[in-house]
Amino acid sequence: MRFRVCGLTLNELFAYRVPLQAVVKDCRLGMLNYALMIGIFVYVMGFQIIYQCRYLVKPDIELSMRTTLRAPHQATPFEELPYCCIQTSVSSTCGPEQLACRRYKGQSVLHSSEEALTVVTRRRIRSEVMDQDEFVADLESFTLLLEPTVFSIAKEPVHETQVMPGNAMREALDTPSNLAGRVTDHAPCDLEQGSRAVRTRSSMFKLAGILLDFQVGYIKADLMHNGNEIFKISTLLRAMGLSLETHRAAHNETIRHRGLVVMLLMDIHSYEYGHGLLKEPFFVLKPIPANRSEFGNTGADTEIIIDDYGLHFLVQPGGTLAHFSFNQFLEEVTTSLALLAASGIVVKFLAVYLFPLGGVYDEAMTKTSPDIHRVEKLMQMSQEELQQQHQSIFPHRRCAAFFAW
Repeated sequence: MRFRVCGLTLNELFAYRVPLQAVVKDCRLGMLNYALMIGIFVYVMGFQIIYQCRYLVKPDIELSMRTTLRAPHQATPFEELPYCCIQTSVSSTCGPEQLACRRYKGQSVLHSSEEALTVVTRRRIRSEVMDQDEFVADLESFTLLLEPTVFSIAKEPVHETQVMPGNAMREALDTPSNLAGRVTDHAPCDLEQGSRAVRTRSSMFKLAGILLDFQVGYIKADLMHNGNEIFKISTLLRAMGLSLETHRAAHNETIRHRGLVVMLLMDIHSYEYGHGLLKEPFFVLKPIPANRSEFGNTGADTEIIIDDYGLHFLVQPGGTLAHFSFNQFLEEVTTSLALLAASGIVVKFLAVYLFPLGGVYDEAMTKTSPDIHRVEKLMQMSQEELQQQHQSIFPHRRCAAFFAW
């Protein structure tokens, strides 16, 4: 064909390339190829599928929360609470960060929904004839009971929906790693490490002959009730490294006075890397305070307006309720084992471009057919025309014997 594009004929430009089964008799290439295939197989099956538990279905989860707040049985006297202003009939002297205090029942200072809850620390009651601003007395001793119900969302018909009540799972309160020492100093009896009974996990790594032990501390619950853990408000604050007297709000006032927004992450653990499914799923509460935040809720515009300030917890679920699926296992195997084709590509690249006999390897692995259009023209010629064509190309050779057959 005379028509060319960039010096190439159409047959060369649109050549059809098909893989061939080439046998290269070199033990070095064979051993390298098998070593790469074994390494890829071990990585896929041992690390990705078995260690990372990719044979498990890990659906998204939703959370429904029921909360109960109770006041302490033994009330602390107002004289022992430094933030309380003692008012008598004779005198009433209050400090700059003191207000009058009042005792409340637990449910009267708790506003809860399925995704959020607010624990009131300060309540202001306004009307045309009064303006009363007061703290909730001894709020740190109030106990908070969380009763979650976790359920998975089935995205496909083959997946089953799971429902897990909170009392069927163990619970613990997480301590940030940068605050673990601070919490230990203040509450050495509440922070336990190394005990699997309270879901403290220890990850062991051996690197360059040095054994490193990274331990994460969890705080035990203050009380237990029907399998549900109960935490004091002071325990939740201590897990964040805070107290109600911390100046954190934008107005440089205490958390007790202006409130605080806290993300309460409920991290569900139903499996562990290297171990698979857990016999007893558990969840970890991770309180994360929002920087320079405050929270206040203004009541309806009626004759008496109630403004509540306090700790506003936004409850969010995390983790998953995993379960085994044979279909998921087959999908991961067929997808991951496609990496085995990479071993052949790597070996061919090394053999052709980096090994000394690269040209020999390239010639053994590559085969180019003649121009098919020229073959078709030759097939249409007679034997005499073929002899004349051969003599014109090789004039000094006798080809009669070649075409005698």
